[in-house]
Amino acid sequence: MMYLHAISPVHTGTGQAVDVIDLPVAREATTNWPYVPGSSIRGVLRTLCRPDGGAASGGGDLFTQAFGPESAEDTDAAGALLFGDGCLLCLPVRSLFGVFAWVSCPLALDRYRRDHASAALATPPEADLAGLAEGEIALTSTARVADDGKVYLEDLDLTVSAGAASVDELDRLAEHIARSVFDDGPWRGHFTARFGVVGDTTFSFLTETATEVTARIKLKDRDQDRTEGRAVVRRGDPGGDDLQHAAARGAAQRDHGDGPVQPRRRAPGQPGADRGPRRRGTRARARTTWGGAAMTAQPAQLTRQQRYLTTALDHVTAVKTKDEKVRKIYGGLCHSFPVLVRACGLCQALAFVEAKATGKDSDARVQAYRLLREHVAALLGRTPETLLQAVRKDGMLDYMRHTRAVLAAWIYYKRFAVSILKVESARDAEDEGGSDV
Repeated sequence: MMYLHAISPVHTGTGQAVDVIDLPVAREATTNWPYVPGSSIRGVLRTLCRPDGGAASGGGDLFTQAFGPESAEDTDAAGALLFGDGCLLCLPVRSLFGVFAWVSCPLALDRYRRDHASAALATPPEADLAGLAEGEIALTSTARVADDGKVYLEDLDLTVSAGAASVDELDRLAEHIARSVFDDGPWRGHFTARFGVVGDTTFSFLTETATEVTARIKLKDRDQDRTEGRAVVRRGDPGGDDLQHAAARGAAQRDHGDGPVQPRRRAPGQPGADRGPRRRGTRARARTTWGGAAMTAQPAQLTRQQRYLTTALDHVTAVKTKDEKVRKIYGGLCHSFPVLVRACGLCQALAFVEAKATGKDSDARVQAYRLLREHVAALLGRTPETLLQAVRKDGMLDYMRHTRAVLAAWIYYKRFAVSILKVESARDAEDEGGSDV
């Protein structure tokens, strides 16, 4: 079992995406949690283990058996080492007390124990977390992230659980992970004092909103010497992530001469499982599977994505009739507002919009912010006047749901700002006074 501790933010990219984040990190299809693909781990280890010190050519027999031949000959046989994906175990999250916390959840811990069992390794200590409710957090006996029975992670207020799991069980589990990840004593102590377990839903929300967002400037294609261009938003997993990774050794066969190519085989559930042999000159095609389920059209019932698209299209189309200056500022806000929600949380983002929407009716910037406030309110089923107050009083689960709704819907607002309002980025609106966000 291999453990990866991210000292600095990690970005395992998936290319550009149609999302509020231009360069998102790789995420699991089922959980939507960040992960490190096994192919990335294999590539790094292959480079580090080369007998010739990392050169692209060469390599001894043992190296070739372990990692397979070079790419020009990779259809001859697979390497004997099979690498599983790096799965998220603990996520570092900003905390009001103790600076930050390493957060996990029951599902991640169950998968952690399952991976040990499948690799025939000693099973980690188990903590009974069946009684852990959403909105609660279970802590160790040396916890430094709580005050008066409360833990404040990002913009979530969590209550310290009194009976979800015994403190002794969590202490043993935290100590096991700390010994596995850290070599030195001080950092083991830091980990056990900041380790906490939250509900699965809370953990998923934090993996979506508590990862680092970085804005960079994309150079113009025809003028690489200039630093002007549109901002590209890049998401990375925060430094301090602990990911577990299982590596299993398999048997690789190779037929010499003109014999048949042996198919590649991977463990079920791993990327590329049962793909068969790879041939040069062919390209794999991505496809979406539906598990064999029969799909029947039900035009009267729309999916959330259909509702978001329809709402965004109506709103942005209506803005097209406004003054050009208002259109530009609003279009820039369609790009920058979701980034503000990601970085600061929905409450702070709406408070900022509320402040900017106050002013003279003739001010184009005030009009643009009022339109933004009106559209967010309509999306959440509120009125513009009561939006901020309503979100402030939401329960934690409703707050998570509203945050996710805004982020999901604003993908369409952002795209329609480009196609309908002709505003490519927030930078395009700066000259009109729309660069506040």
